[in-house]
Amino acid sequence: MRVSSFRCGLLLGLASALQAQPTFTVTDLGTLGGNLSAATAINAAGLITGYATPPVGSSHAFAYVGGTMTDLGTFGGPWSYAYAINAAGQIAGHANTAPSPVLRYDHAFLYSGGVKTDLGTLGGHNSYAVGLNTAGTVVGNAQLTGDTTRHAFVYAGGVMTDLTPTLGALNSYARAINDAGLIVGSREITSAMDERAFLYNGSTFLNLTLSGSRSYAYGINQAGHVVGQATTAGNAETHAFLFNGEAVLDLGTLGGTQSIAHALNALGHVVGASTTAGNATTHATFYTGGILYDLNSLVPAPGGWVFSEALGINDAGAIVGHGLIGGQQHAFLLTPIPEPSTYALIFGAGVLGLAAWRRRRSMI
Repeated sequence: MRVSSFRCGLLLGLASALQAQPTFTVTDLGTLGGNLSAATAINAAGLITGYATPPVGSSHAFAYVGGTMTDLGTFGGPWSYAYAINAAGQIAGHANTAPSPVLRYDHAFLYSGGVKTDLGTLGGHNSYAVGLNTAGTVVGNAQLTGDTTRHAFVYAGGVMTDLTPTLGALNSYARAINDAGLIVGSREITSAMDERAFLYNGSTFLNLTLSGSRSYAYGINQAGHVVGQATTAGNAETHAFLFNGEAVLDLGTLGGTQSIAHALNALGHVVGASTTAGNATTHATFYTGGILYDLNSLVPAPGGWVFSEALGINDAGAIVGHGLIGGQQHAFLLTPIPEPSTYALIFGAGVLGLAAWRRRRSMI
C-alpha cells in the first residue's frame, strides 16, 4: 500500500511537470533607425516581416533575416506596411504611392526575390494586401471606383478578383488564406454595425460569431481553424475567438472587456492581445490548452519589456509582435524555451522513483 501511494504521487507529479506552462526568451528586433517597430508575421524558417520607422519619416515595411532588418521601401510615397510572409519568404502588404499631384494612395504589393510588385486596385485609388499562402496567392481589400466602397479580393496569376459579388455584402475584407485556398475575413451584412466574420471555400461561406452582431476573422491555419474577435451578448464586450472546425470558442480576456486573436499555428496555439482588469492596459496573449496566458508572465527574464500585442506565430511556437522597451515601441521575437521531453521526464521520474522506493523498502 505504501508503494502504491508513492507511485500515485509520482504519477501526479509527472502529470504536473508535463502540463507546465510554456516559457520564452525575448529578442529585440530593433528598428530601421527610428523609434518604432512592430513584427506582424513569421514563417517556418524564422523569417519575419512587419514595419518600422527609419531615422526620418513614416513607417516602412521590413524583412528581418539573420539578425538584419531590411527596408522594403515604398512606391514613392512616405510609408509602407507588411502583414504576411509565406514559406518562400514572399511578403504581402501595402505601400504609399508618389503624390499625384498632391494626393497619396496606398497600393497592395507582393514582395518576392527582391522585387516589390504593385497589385493594383479594383478601380479605386487604394488597395491593401493582408494575407498570403505558400502558392503566393494574396488576399486583402481594395476600393472600387469612387472610393466609397471596399471589397475583398484574391490576387493570383497577375489578376485581382473581386470576392464581394459572391459574398453578397456591402463592404468586405479578406485577411488570411491557407494553402487549401480557404479565405477568412469579414463582411458587412446591412451596415458596419452588422459585420460578420466569414470562412470562404471558393463557393460558399460560413458565418463565425459569438452571441453578438459583430465579428472579424484574422487568421487561419492549414486545418481550417480560424481566429478573430467577436462581440458578446448585447455587443457588451468584444472577445477573441477560436473556430476549431466544430464550434466558435470564446477565449475570454485577461480581466478586461476586450481581447483579440490575430494568428494561430498548426498546434492550435493562438496569439493576440487583451485588456487587463479595468481596461487599464493591453497585454499580449498566448492561448493553449484552454488557458489564455498573459505573455508578460511567460518570459522569465523580460529585461524591462512590456509585451503589448502578439501578431504572428509559426509552427515551432516562435511568436512576434510589439511591446514597450525603454519607452519605445519595438518589434519582438519570443522563442520557446525547450521543455524536457516526455521520455526524459518519464525516465528521470522512473530512476528517482526506483531509488526512493529502494530507500523506503530499506526502512520497512
